[in-house]
This record gives sequence, C-alpha cells and structure tokens, in this order.
Amino acid sequence: LLVVALSLGSLWGLSGPVWEDPLLLAVVGGMTLVWPLSLPLRKFYTGEVSPGAGDNLVSSCIAVELSRYFAARRRRGGALQGTRLVFASFDGEEAGVRGSRDWFSRNTRPLVYNGQDPAEVLAFHFNMDCLFSSQELALLATDANGTQALSQRFASYCADIAQGMGYDVHSQKMPFWTGATDALEGSRAGLLATTLMGVPWDDSAGAAVYHTMQDIPDAIDIHALEIALALCIKLVQTLENEYAEGEESPGTGEEETPLSLRFSRLTKR
Repeated sequence: LLVVALSLGSLWGLSGPVWEDPLLLAVVGGMTLVWPLSLPLRKFYTGEVSPGAGDNLVSSCIAVELSRYFAARRRRGGALQGTRLVFASFDGEEAGVRGSRDWFSRNTRPLVYNGQDPAEVLAFHFNMDCLFSSQELALLATDANGTQALSQRFASYCADIAQGMGYDVHSQKMPFWTGATDALEGSRAGLLATTLMGVPWDDSAGAAVYHTMQDIPDAIDIHALEIALALCIKLVQTLENEYAEGEESPGTGEEETPLSLRFSRLTKR
C-alpha cells in the first residue's frame, strides 16, 4: 500500500512523506479498508494449471455439438432460412477477454450489417461460461463485475424460453468482483449479448471449483449441459420462426420491456 501511495505521489509531483499529504493519506486509508475484498483471490493463485473442464472447456464442447446438430439438420433439408449461425470459441478470456475483443474488432461489421440496412439486421451473442450447476443457471444482464450493461431484454427473452420449457433459469446482474465473460466484447461491438452461467456466486463456502485443480469433468452437472443444449436449439428455432412470421424480435422496442412467451416443453429427444 505504501509503494502504491508513493507511486501515486510521484505521479502527482509530491515528494514528502505520505502522512504529510491528506490526499495520499486518504488513499492509503481507503486501500487499507478494502484490501480484505481480495482475500477470496488467494485460492486462485497456484503454480499448477487448472484442468478447466467447466471453465470453460465444456462451453466449447457444447458449441461443437450444436454445430454438428445444425449441420445435420441442414443435410436433412431443415436448413435455417432467416438466421445465420456463427459458432466461436475465444481464447484469452482470463487475460482481459483479449480473444473475443480481437475477434469482434475484425468481424463485427459483417455480423451486424451484412451488406443490408443496419436498422433491419439484428445480431445476437449467446455466450456460455462455467456451466457447473443446473440449480444455479442464470442469464446475465450485466458484465465486467456488473459495470457493463448487456441486453436485459435478450437475457429475459432467453430466460422466458427456458422457463417455458420447464427449466428454472432466470436473468440477473453479475455481482461485483466476479470477473467478466466474452459477452462483454459482444455487447461493446453492438450485439444483443447475454451469458448463460451455472455457478454459485458466493465463494465463502468454497463451493466454486473454477480456477482450481478440482475443475474436472466430475464437477459438472450433466443436467446443466442438457438445459444449455436444449435452450440454444429452442432459441434459434424461436428467432427463426419470429423472423419468418414478421413478429417483433427481442432487439426492438424498449430494452427494459418484459416479454411474455410460452413454449411447450422440449423432450430429451
């Protein structure tokens, strides 16, 4: 804390002792009060590399399986007519969402505009991260420790679809001090973005295994993967049908307007 305070002092052109400058003294005092917030991060520091099964290899696996599903559907004559799908697995998420930032910087324009009138083209980013528990599944309306707004309307739209299928999935804001997901860069690029997560937010009981050596396949609830797969398929089909019928999509109207949708349960088949 003293080194940080002295560094700030040098930037401000001050050379006297910390205790002689009220501003630096306030900085040191404030940092002293908030430093316990960093204690939960201690368990994330290790000389070993986490296996990363749930954070976030499982989401990459789901993307692969979904691409196989929709490719097989196209071969059987069931190709989507009004919806283009892009499956992406980003690197560098733990190092400041660098992979998704780079990808969106190079691909946003063809995604959002696609040579058409921007007002008539909608792009959605359905992101998945830490799908450990089916009991904790939630769709995020904010990101980056709750400081960056995602699409509340799209998150509620997806939650309504899941609930209509009989799944207990809700939308919520990301708590402070929980990091960021790749939906952050999708939102900044102008897409309607949300992240599906299935992890307990309270680490006080040591329930979370991400970033630890316990992040192995056995830590993943298989039912959470079933819900994620079913929700993605139903979401794509719902958007496809609404565009075909000319109905209002989740990107139009007021952002905070709730949607009331009903769907029949999707069978495991």
